Amino acid sequence: MTNTRSFARSLSNAQMQSLHNATNEQDHWWRDLLSLWKPSGTDSGDYGLRLAVRKGYLNFYRKGQSIARVSFDRAGAPKLSVHVKYVCSDEERGAAGQTYANLKAREITHSDLTARPYESVETIKGWIDVVNLHYAAVGGEKPLIDQLLDNQANDCVVDLEMGLPAPTGERSAPRMDVVTIEEVDGRLAVIFGEVKRIDDSRVRSSTGAPEVINQLKKYELYLADEAHRTAISDAYRAVAVRMTELAVMARAVGSDITLADTVARAAAGEALDVRREAVLVVVRSGEQGEGNWENLHKPRFAGQLKFVEVRPGEAMNLGAVV
Repeated sequence: MTNTRSFARSLSNAQMQSLHNATNEQDHWWRDLLSLWKPSGTDSGDYGLRLAVRKGYLNFYRKGQSIARVSFDRAGAPKLSVHVKYVCSDEERGAAGQTYANLKAREITHSDLTARPYESVETIKGWIDVVNLHYAAVGGEKPLIDQLLDNQANDCVVDLEMGLPAPTGERSAPRMDVVTIEEVDGRLAVIFGEVKRIDDSRVRSSTGAPEVINQLKKYELYLADEAHRTAISDAYRAVAVRMTELAVMARAVGSDITLADTVARAAAGEALDVRREAVLVVVRSGEQGEGNWENLHKPRFAGQLKFVEVRPGEAMNLGAVV
């Protein structure tokens, strides 16, 4: 697997200053987003959002669905885009397609829709209501991941929907569900985790290796390269720094934000290793769908990859299995 693009995460100092300035503007939409941020380890409740730092932008997620992307215009000012399916009415949803609407000044605009006003945090809550109603099916994989993040013991999750650079000649690479910063044997470590329901066909096979093994092996091949691990370590140290700074902004708008101790330690400069083995997290959500798991499917992972089994909302403790 040859990758010509390097792995990176973070926002520039100028971008962070721009967000800081927006925090000080009383009616800015950025304050509304910050007020809904619920970091990993905090119950997301009815309207909480998860935040992920990307390369030059931010994503805010609701039950695994990207509610808002915060990027920056040519002048460096923050701008917000939202998938049109969260903005439009039920009648409009089929016609709008798979595109994005933009928040400009106090209006949400899209080429196929009539402009509609942005009315403070209630507008964002309206988008979240659409996710809760249409895209957060009980028992679905992404809502199950968010349920894991509700547990305070999982506050070490620092990234969601993580994708490594695609190999040369390929347009995309598989995404990893969670990235944690945990203490392992007295040292901080970045650990990748892939979450699957126990009845997911990708963790089950009657004749050979389940599909998920090949997925995780691709990541482990990438992680075997020392230069890649160094880039990942640098990236998640930068994430820890920016999350710490974003938490200060969130507190300034009245949010009670607490980040994991491991995040604070990474932000302060403590050594940050990168584990070569990704961990499969199998969520056992009940007896339904577990047929033949113990005697047929589970044994196929022996010697192939690291995995942990959890019930919905339990602690993952990826560091204990790497």
